[in-house]
Amino acid sequence: AEANQWYSVTYGNGLFVAVALDGANRVMTSPDGINWTARSAAEANQWYSVTYGNGLFVAVAPYDDSYFSVESSVMTSPDGINWTARIASEASSWNSITYGNGIIVAVSSDGTNRVMTSHSLVNFNGDSAQTLSGALTATSSFRNIAFTGSSTKTFSNNASTSDFSIGTSSVVVAPQQLSVTGDYTNTDGTFDNGAGRSWSARAAAEANSWNAVTYGNGLFVAVSEAGTNRVMTSPDGITWTARAAAEANSWKSVTYGNGLFVAVSADGTNRVMTSPDGVTWTARAATEANQWTSITYGNGLFVAVSADGTNRVMTSLDGITWTARAATEANFWQSVTYGNGLFVAVSYSGTNRVMTSPDGSTWTARAATSPNAWYSVTYGNGLFVAVCAYDLIYSLCDNLMTSPDGITWTARSAAEANQWQSVTYGNGLFVAVCNLDSSYIDPCGTLMTSPDGITWTTRSATEANTWLSVTYGNGTFVAVSSDGTNRVMTSESLLTLNGTTPQTLTGDMTATSSFANLTITNTSGMGSSSQSVILSNSASTTGTLTMLASTSLQLPANATSTFEDISLEGAAGQYVWLRSSEPGTQASFYVPGTQQTVDYVNVKDVNSCPGDIYNPFGYDAGNNTCWNFTEILVNATTTNHTLGQVDNEFSFQNKTDIALFAFNLEAEESITITDLVFTLSGANKINTSSLINLRLYKDNNSDRLLDGGDTEIDAAGILTINGQHGAITFSSDFTATSSADYLLIGDTVSINGNAAVVISLPSIGITADVSTAMTNTVDYIQHIRNQNGAGSKSDRIGGAPPDGDGDVFGGGDDGGGEVGQEVDGENIAADVNFFRPTATGDIDNEWTNPSNAFLSDGVYATAATINLKQSYDTFGFNIPGSNTIEGIAVKLDISGTTASGTVDVSLSWDGGSSYTTAKATPALIGTDVVYTVGGASDKWGRSWTPANFSNALFRLRVTAQPGGNTLNLDALEVRIFHQAGGGGAGGGGGI
Repeated sequence: AEANQWYSVTYGNGLFVAVALDGANRVMTSPDGINWTARSAAEANQWYSVTYGNGLFVAVAPYDDSYFSVESSVMTSPDGINWTARIASEASSWNSITYGNGIIVAVSSDGTNRVMTSHSLVNFNGDSAQTLSGALTATSSFRNIAFTGSSTKTFSNNASTSDFSIGTSSVVVAPQQLSVTGDYTNTDGTFDNGAGRSWSARAAAEANSWNAVTYGNGLFVAVSEAGTNRVMTSPDGITWTARAAAEANSWKSVTYGNGLFVAVSADGTNRVMTSPDGVTWTARAATEANQWTSITYGNGLFVAVSADGTNRVMTSLDGITWTARAATEANFWQSVTYGNGLFVAVSYSGTNRVMTSPDGSTWTARAATSPNAWYSVTYGNGLFVAVCAYDLIYSLCDNLMTSPDGITWTARSAAEANQWQSVTYGNGLFVAVCNLDSSYIDPCGTLMTSPDGITWTTRSATEANTWLSVTYGNGTFVAVSSDGTNRVMTSESLLTLNGTTPQTLTGDMTATSSFANLTITNTSGMGSSSQSVILSNSASTTGTLTMLASTSLQLPANATSTFEDISLEGAAGQYVWLRSSEPGTQASFYVPGTQQTVDYVNVKDVNSCPGDIYNPFGYDAGNNTCWNFTEILVNATTTNHTLGQVDNEFSFQNKTDIALFAFNLEAEESITITDLVFTLSGANKINTSSLINLRLYKDNNSDRLLDGGDTEIDAAGILTINGQHGAITFSSDFTATSSADYLLIGDTVSINGNAAVVISLPSIGITADVSTAMTNTVDYIQHIRNQNGAGSKSDRIGGAPPDGDGDVFGGGDDGGGEVGQEVDGENIAADVNFFRPTATGDIDNEWTNPSNAFLSDGVYATAATINLKQSYDTFGFNIPGSNTIEGIAVKLDISGTTASGTVDVSLSWDGGSSYTTAKATPALIGTDVVYTVGGASDKWGRSWTPANFSNALFRLRVTAQPGGNTLNLDALEVRIFHQAGGGGAGGGGGI
């Protein structure tokens, strides 16, 4: 870069860096060693040596330009470009510097101490408890940190470091967030992932009195006894969303089981509500109007208990239909749980304040250790644990009780005398929360934890709130409160491996040293041949293993690593990589919980049994077990030909080399089309002899005509006809990539009056050699020949009948009939008198995929919510202005996902400002049926003029009335019965 005396060069982080003794710019950098760029040094010193290590370039100089030793004889740079002066340990002649084993070392030719090292290792080696407080991240992060000595080390704040090492007998309690850029080593120590020990305040969705919280199917769900939205949900316990409850009841408890969230309340008409997703809730009837206080799920059964009523227990197999059960005593039953094959309930009144049941139906009274107000019971690690709010004389509870079998109970001392409201178990820890502290007046600012249910330790809550419920899920404890600024608190820990060079994890990483949540962002590995993170031993998480795109993980061969939940977030061209440490030998990757995200994962030599990991868009590199791969989707599009769809070609009986269908096909990358199948529907007077010599061409000059410039793809199209339906199939492979136009070419033979067929190309008709995401907007074409030998799709359907003849097709004056079911049943038959819409949504646009109702092809517009409206327009009617409107018929090809629900149909004559009174279809069934609404003499309660049916003014609106299901609208079309004088209005056809 400059003619300097260049003295030293090093390489790091993708960059060569050289330093010089003299010159204006005494640093130069190059990404390839060929092309160099001048950079400014921090000082005008004679820079003798440069090195790179641990994300930092470091250079030293023995002198300045006057040959004097100076203190600022060190400079550093994170990128080789921007340099900062540093003070050396002594003003000596520092001649050389290097990096190794986490330490930077420089040597000098003179001075008292001729070696200096960077302060890169902090060792906490006390045998008494130590706490790391203050700023421990960013510019205050540790270079390397080691823990030795037989004591517990605790972080007060989040921390980051390079290497992280735990020595023999040391116990390290992790902070909520720990970032490690180097290696992780646990040599016979304990990594306590900190869940339950340190807590963070979180904002609730609304300032409600939150009574209970549970976890299931990747979601936390809380319920409250007051407020506008009495449910809130969160995927992580941190960010919450308000949800509407089924009724405005005092919801007391919620649980999850068998794919369903179920909540119970103390009041209201329906005192049970259920939800498959925690978002949409349905009211259910309880067996009795009791104050239902608690619900649990176990052994395929939901069990709820109440504080009053004749039968204070109810059970349900599905959460919907409930059966009354008798409790052992008429106590105020407050809590119920399930564990070790037994349901256990506790109460805060009565003689025997515990009852047990193996099946939820028959209960047995058990004696509690004391007549306390027992408020909550849980099961974990082979032990039932119950906590109480106050004792017999209404003093705060300073004890609790435990039982290995739910029958015989032992009194234990609580950490403090508080009103303990809820207890749960997770990650090897019992956690209990309280609503009032020892003052009996103030909200509770503490909680307590125990690894065994026997010895308890006081912990600080985030706020002094009325904490009423606590649960555990996805590596996180979550508690909710009925008051306070922040009515949620969480306890979890996250270890992030975010180095820029490969990182190795060694030692104990399971059981008591397992991670809570582990996230890998290191992308330094190649993936296939080298990995970013290397597990030298088995590892486990009690929460989620998250890997971002382009990260890679090496698992130990012949060993099992267990990750409760996984989120492997690859992307197109940016796989997440999983490999075994020994190619050809499987590593076990067990996921007992849920898969939150698994996309674009490249896997080799990995066994995930006994689970089955679904890996959309993943790549099976071989020797994998219990992985469900799908191929990567290639996006492709079928649209209209450059010149649009072809014209009607049935105007003559016999024609040759005509274009029967035109389309454009484009793929985002080269794919091979192996089969192309055109769908035929509404076939009338058409057989396999009517269309012959069927061929597929690439229309190279996009003129929509067969000529010498076109390329033949397949000359052997096969036509099949079955009633009104059929197909034209081409099976010769061809390559599709960039946008190109195509033509279906054929000959017509003996096309007689009333012959008709609709040709379409649905997405399912295109088969490629790879999985393809097909977007299809190509129009269909109806070829039709009228009795008089003329006609086309555009000028005949719904057009004017000859004077004096009424309409050519159909029955007598009053045909068309009432609302009914078309004989054809599953699809709307081709009928020249009915018009279909070509536009939708300019007035009402609430259905999903509304344009799918343009064509009867088994692809649906859908609606699952009552009163969703969708408008359709641009039908293309052509009615002479002097004609008289006699009636209007609407056909709908529709079904429900179950046999329930209807659709309301209304018409507008003024662009959607006004509508007729709606007409309803009959109750839908589970398969497609064509229903007709209106008829030949039905004018929908008003007088019409031909001008009302212009594209600008006429609208058809459908309104969904589902019955707890989804409505599927395949197609709709409209017929206008009109008369030009003489004859009747004509019939509506075979309805």
